Order: sequence, then structure tokens, then C-alpha cells
Amino acid sequence: MTRVRVKYEVLLFLYAYLRKIDLSLDRSRWTSWRKLQEYYEGYVDPMIIVDYLKVKFDLPDTEFQNLPFFPKKSSSVKKLSSAFTKRYYLNQDEILYCCYLIVAFNDALLSDAEAYSEEFEKLRVDIANFYTTVLESLLFNKDLNILMRIEHFNQSENLIVVKLSEFFPSDIKI
Repeated sequence: MTRVRVKYEVLLFLYAYLRKIDLSLDRSRWTSWRKLQEYYEGYVDPMIIVDYLKVKFDLPDTEFQNLPFFPKKSSSVKKLSSAFTKRYYLNQDEILYCCYLIVAFNDALLSDAEAYSEEFEKLRVDIANFYTTVLESLLFNKDLNILMRIEHFNQSENLIVVKLSEFFPSDIKI
């Protein structure tokens, strides 16, 4: 299991991106699947994010099929260590699994489904489990408070949201 150093801004972006997907999938239960697809047509193609991660972390070529991964909550020691050293690490398997989740979401967007399904709910839960167990423990509480307000599909008009674009890493080309 190879450890990979990750910039804090990339952690913030991944958390924001995955949380946006989670919230959007959750809200899509009450509308047609097509409306969610239309919403994401105006946003960054998920495969651009996967390609960015593959290049950024020199990931092995894979189809992201059936990756064996069970997210483990990072210890508070890891968070404390990261806070003092300002060095953040993920295992390569964790990054591969993140790509797998994004590819699965892209496949769902490209599907000809007409309504939210049990398969989409499983994907939503897997995404939420990943960003809360793996990424969240590396982030500062002040940043998490901001990330809780990330924009998403079918959000309340009364919410004050934070745009995903505020979290784009400086080296991503979108």
C-alpha cells in the first residue's frame, strides 16, 4: 500500500466534489433522473476529475472495476500529525477507490435510467462513507463548516451555498 502526499487544497476539492455528488443524488430522489443529468451537463465532466487524479498521483492504469476497498476512519493521531507537519497523505488504494466512485457516478449520469434506483442509493452511501471516513479526518473543522454548505442539485433557494469552483485546485485544467 503506497502512501501518496496530497496537497490540502486537493483534499478540500475532493471532499467538496464528493459531498456535492452525495447531496445531489439524495435530492434527485424527488425528481426525474433526467433533471439530475441536465444539472450535471453544465458542470465539470466527472472523467476530467478522474484524469486529473490519475496524472496527479501517477495511478496505475485500471478500469476501476471491483476494487477491493473498505474505508477505514483515519485516526485522530493522523489528523494531529498532519496539522503540525502540514503534510497530508492518502494511500494509493484510497485514491483509486475515489476514482472508482467518480467513474460509477459518471456511468450513472450516462445511464438511461428514468428514476432514482437502489443502485444509485448504494453509490450515494459509498460516496458518503468514503468522504466522511477517509477525507474528513484530515480536514480542519473551520473548513468542514464551509464544506457543509456546498452547492448541489435541487437545493433550497433559501440556502447560502458555496460554489464548487471555490475549491478547484490551482493545477487543475477545467
